[in-house]
Amino acid sequence: MGTNRPNHRTALVLDQMIIAGVDTYFAKVKTLTLAGTVYTPKALKAVLQTEIDATNSLGSAKAQMRQHVATANAARAKALDARKELRAYILGNFGATAVAMLQDFGMNVPKPVGRKTAAVKAEAASKAKATRKALKEAEESVTKTPAPAAPAAAAHTLS
Repeated sequence: MGTNRPNHRTALVLDQMIIAGVDTYFAKVKTLTLAGTVYTPKALKAVLQTEIDATNSLGSAKAQMRQHVATANAARAKALDARKELRAYILGNFGATAVAMLQDFGMNVPKPVGRKTAAVKAEAASKAKATRKALKEAEESVTKTPAPAAPAAAAHTLS
């Protein structure tokens, strides 16, 4: 057997084979000394069986976890649909003016739909102009900044 650690499936097969081998070849031996540790055949088989049981238990736990994740994801999807439908129900029956009701449910209030006033348009235009100016200044400052000069190579003299 190599020094590499076997994967779980290989380890299970090896453990089962070693247990069978201990039963076949060491059933009448009182003790085995392995790397300074003394084992009875029964104790050695117990060590290997413990790994088998732990690996099988881990596999069951992983399967349960995958099932729980799938159940939770399905529940989340159903709850998301219910929230969307409740919001649509509130808006459909009480209108967009039911701001307090939507907020009590923790839902976003719909944005106002319709024409923008002249003041809103003017404010948006001034903000856009300021943004363009700031971006242009930032771009100019990047292009105008000279790149740092490369350090001169130090002259090496042999002594």
